[in-house]
Amino acid sequence: MAGTLEEEQCTARVHALQVLMDEKDALINAQKEELDALRSGLRHRQLDEVQQGSEVPATCRPQVEVHAGGVIRIYQGGALNVGGRPDMTNEADVASAPPPPETSPPPPPPPCTPPPSPPVTPPPLLPLPTPPPVPPVTPPTSPPLPAGSKIVFLSSRDFGGGQFGGLAGAHAQCSLMAGNAGLSGSFKAWLSTTNTGPANFMTRASAAYYRPDGVLVANNWADLTDGSLANPIVVTETGQLRSGSITMTGKTTANGYPPASQCVSWDCTCNGWARTSHNDEQTGVGNCLSVSSTWTEWSFVNLCARPSSDGYPIYCFEQ
Repeated sequence: MAGTLEEEQCTARVHALQVLMDEKDALINAQKEELDALRSGLRHRQLDEVQQGSEVPATCRPQVEVHAGGVIRIYQGGALNVGGRPDMTNEADVASAPPPPETSPPPPPPPCTPPPSPPVTPPPLLPLPTPPPVPPVTPPTSPPLPAGSKIVFLSSRDFGGGQFGGLAGAHAQCSLMAGNAGLSGSFKAWLSTTNTGPANFMTRASAAYYRPDGVLVANNWADLTDGSLANPIVVTETGQLRSGSITMTGKTTANGYPPASQCVSWDCTCNGWARTSHNDEQTGVGNCLSVSSTWTEWSFVNLCARPSSDGYPIYCFEQ
């Protein structure tokens, strides 16, 4: 029995010792966990301070001590700083020192005024080059006509058959147009009445007939009245080419005489180029584009009562 009791007591002690060792291990583990947590928190705080740029070395961190009498001792970087004044090292300095001067805020910087820009002077304008002088335009002139030659032209104006007031009025119109164009001499119209024609009242020139532009029409009167022309009479007194073809002639024959037969019911000459009535009265005409006998004896046109705006030209011959 004694042996059994001792064994039980020994077993109980071992058990109690085991419990104490387990409690000690638990306490050690708890303290170790707490220490790890503190280290982890400190590490995180240091990381935050580094990230915020606020980490301060240990030797630079101020150590503040407050003593009796309101004396403050600050240790910074291992040196004593009394009262927060780096120029004092003991309490006596603090008692006798004047208060630190008040500092005024720095004045604002002067306004930034840009330097004035230099005046911009435009470059001087270059003078425009002087254009070369334009030579005067000289209108083309007709070649000089042979001495003694005669001029023949197609009038630049149109006429109604009865507007002349008679054959003399037609001659006057030819001389007027020639004078306005600078042509000298006397001119007559190539027109016939019932009893007279150009062969009766015109000068039968032995010299050649030319247009104002210098183009030959006929070598003389005989050549003019032989039934053909060298060139058509299509140029006006100013030498300009005229359009159209119908020309008043009274249907004068190619040899310069009145027509052998008169127009139907009338005399083909508007009663001697003086009648303005009877719009149905016919007048003999020639074709100025022709060089055959039709240049003077071609067809009939109702012309006596027409105004000049609806009329036709006449041939004019120098005498």
